[in-house]
Amino acid sequence: MRYPSLKSAAQNYFSYSKRLWSWYSSLSDADREFQNEFGSWSVNDVFYHLMTVEEMVLRQVSQRLASGKIKKAGLVHRRNAVVLFVALWLPKKYKAPVAVSIQNDKQLFAIENWKAIRLEFEELLANFPIEHKSSLVFKHPLAGPLLMQDGLKFLTYHLKHHFKQLRVLSKAGGFEKF
Repeated sequence: MRYPSLKSAAQNYFSYSKRLWSWYSSLSDADREFQNEFGSWSVNDVFYHLMTVEEMVLRQVSQRLASGKIKKAGLVHRRNAVVLFVALWLPKKYKAPVAVSIQNDKQLFAIENWKAIRLEFEELLANFPIEHKSSLVFKHPLAGPLLMQDGLKFLTYHLKHHFKQLRVLSKAGGFEKF
């Protein structure tokens, strides 16, 4: 990566998700499908959601970079990023946007699918154009357009949010703790 803040944000995000993958690979198929309550998300549902979010970000950023229609960030965008991070830090729950919520007809989660998405995402970040380091290439559903490094920070916060959910599931299911 060509500039430090993006590199740092990417390394942080990827290190957290690697921990998650390692834990996931230690679980049995039954553990992966365990639901704490009827209608709640299973481990596979959480992973499917995380994969969907990452894939949407990858596609969105790739399309925005390819379009050439990219705006520079201003103070309002920096403020929106800070407000987003404060909101995520609070112990409040937020409903997932419809585009990334779990669908009844979803495919089973496959770690191989996420690995393919991950390789593409890592390549995008490794070749991220330095001229767009101050550009709005990531769009959060509520906070609006953000810098790529802010998008990665959001993804890290989002991952950590789901860590809590997975810890509750592992405790309730009596399987390997995360």
